[in-house]
Order: sequence, then C-alpha cells, then structure tokens
Amino acid sequence: MHNIPESDLSSIRQRVFDKLYALIELSPGAAQAHDLSPDTRLTDLGMDSLRLLEIVFELEKHFDVEVDEALLAELATVSDLARMIVSRMSEAACDVRV
Repeated sequence: MHNIPESDLSSIRQRVFDKLYALIELSPGAAQAHDLSPDTRLTDLGMDSLRLLEIVFELEKHFDVEVDEALLAELATVSDLARMIVSRMSEAACDVRV
C-alpha cells in the first residue's frame, strides 16, 4: 500500500482492529470483542446503521482520516472496514510525504 513497509502496515492494521473492536464492544447489545474476528459480518454485530456511522466517525477522528460514507454500503465485514481505514491512513501518509 503506497510503499509503506509491510511491518508498518501490520502494526497499523493491528491498531485499527484494536480500536474497532473496542468501539464495537462499547455499543449496547453489540458483540463482545472476544466474539469478533476479521470475518465477522457488519450486519451481525447487533447494532443499527446509525451506531455503525458513529463508529466510523470515531475511527476517522482517532486516526485522522476521512471515509467516504457512500462506500460504507460496500463493506461486508469488520476486515473490510479496517482495510478501508488502513487504506485512508496509507493515503494520508503519502500525501504528507509529497
């Protein structure tokens, strides 16, 4: 991804997953982090679309990125959402270096 070393990407992915799991776990009625995996479907998290948007906003704020809300409908799993955040972070890092 945009010439970021794989070791850095791995660390970034883990940070995104950790934050995402923490936010999901804070959602009333949502799955607990120990029940989650990267393959968990977003529709199976036990939260409504408004809460999912709130989680995305929290991720944007925490990682200082912007996510195109129109793309959220294309996301199926926790991994898809994390991958989108990592991709935005990667793009932002490249923009800073230019």
